[in-house]
Amino acid sequence: MSRRRTPAPPDPLVERVIEPPVTGFVHTPLALAWVAGQGVALWLGAWALAVLFAAVGTVAALQTMRAWERAGVWSVTVVVGAGPPLVVLGSLAGLQWAGMALFAVVVFAFVGSVVVPRRGGVLLGTGMTVRCVVAPSVVGVAVVGLDDLGWAPALMLLALAAGYDLGTHVWGGVGAGALAGRVVGVVTVLVGTLAFSAVHTVFELEPFGPTLTVWVFGGLAATLLPLGPIVASLLLPTADAPAPALRRLDSLIVAAPLWLVALWGYVG
Repeated sequence: MSRRRTPAPPDPLVERVIEPPVTGFVHTPLALAWVAGQGVALWLGAWALAVLFAAVGTVAALQTMRAWERAGVWSVTVVVGAGPPLVVLGSLAGLQWAGMALFAVVVFAFVGSVVVPRRGGVLLGTGMTVRCVVAPSVVGVAVVGLDDLGWAPALMLLALAAGYDLGTHVWGGVGAGALAGRVVGVVTVLVGTLAFSAVHTVFELEPFGPTLTVWVFGGLAATLLPLGPIVASLLLPTADAPAPALRRLDSLIVAAPLWLVALWGYVG
């Protein structure tokens, strides 16, 4: 008689960093609306991108804060809500203004934690407030910075991120598993890079030079996009904590700022 194999216990590390697939009727229309909103904002210009990412970043920061509050850890609500728009909209005036705004977030987080003391003390309240604000703000600042270099880099990264999210969530949602979903997501990014390189061959999109450059940045995106959701999971108390707005931004958390830095190095 054959023995049934006992299922292996879940790996605590995997459960901590890999979010469960999001399924359901509402998820797909919201994802499509997010992609459409980015397309419209790209067409309108940097100010529209800043407003869009500031708005979604605010919701993401507040949802992250609520997730931690359910775990018994508190933040300064006013600073969490005001931080992303202050930083992202400040980036329209220049990166230095975004940096000053982020410094102001730290200062006001500290002051708020002193004025309204919470369990855990001032440092925990300050740190948790900044933790909720930084990632959504950095994504918005980086996307605005990419648009300042030209519409093509911003379009390419946002399109590749949308393709990665689509491949990951579709395959992850049908039970193929987290690893298979991410592999399909990376393959989707490479297919998108192929399409973008073909367009670049014809239209010579700035600031990209030879077609090989497009592949370099496409490969960079394929490497960095899977890291963002892991970072987002670590920003939350658990990987399955409800924070849908943060999950809309998560694949860009690592990719967007490092892409911007790489492009600065390339064009500079």
